[in-house]
Amino acid sequence: MLKLFALITGIMQMLGTSPGVNSLQPAATYKTIVTDARLTGEWSDGKDQLKIELVPDSKILREDNGNSKERKMPLGENKEEIAFYSKAYSITIKQNGSEYILIGSLSRINNQLFVDIMSLGVKGDKGNQDGSGFEFTPHYLATFNIAAITFTDNNTVSLKFLNGGFLKEQISQGNMRLKYEKDQLFDSFLLTASSFELRQFLEKYGHDERLYYKETTILTRKG
Repeated sequence: MLKLFALITGIMQMLGTSPGVNSLQPAATYKTIVTDARLTGEWSDGKDQLKIELVPDSKILREDNGNSKERKMPLGENKEEIAFYSKAYSITIKQNGSEYILIGSLSRINNQLFVDIMSLGVKGDKGNQDGSGFEFTPHYLATFNIAAITFTDNNTVSLKFLNGGFLKEQISQGNMRLKYEKDQLFDSFLLTASSFELRQFLEKYGHDERLYYKETTILTRKG
């Protein structure tokens, strides 16, 4: 039985789009992940404020411990993980006194740029003593949402998230081939394809507009 983590769906709704489709793997790997200097900074989607920075530069992933600084999330336990997180982005969304923390990874497939977004957790306000929000539980399954990302200019970026409903229908009917698991009881659908298979899929269908929600999330740079 799949135990899907629901927070990422809520965060996608914060960003102004319908819930996408969850993937067990990101499209980016430590070999294919890229960075883009235009992405860092403070942004707004017209309602919420976002701060995007490279993981190694992110203060939100550190905590004071005497005179030292310890990371909430390590850069990795092997060369591959270190290489990946050194180019990944932390995304912080502030809302109602809490900070929603996500990790984003960019990769290029043909002439398109895609971002994988994974929820790291929620950091509550000072009055919240129920934990940092970074703790994972046995019911947590870290998953990714994938979006095509386009820079209109240095101050505007658009995100088009994969259309979960369309993908479920096409894959279930055999019109598109991609590994998945489905739980009828909880009505959950999880892509289980490898990063390589995801990249092959996006290489083939990435320019098909039916693959994305019609609603586009627009971020504008603050200041």
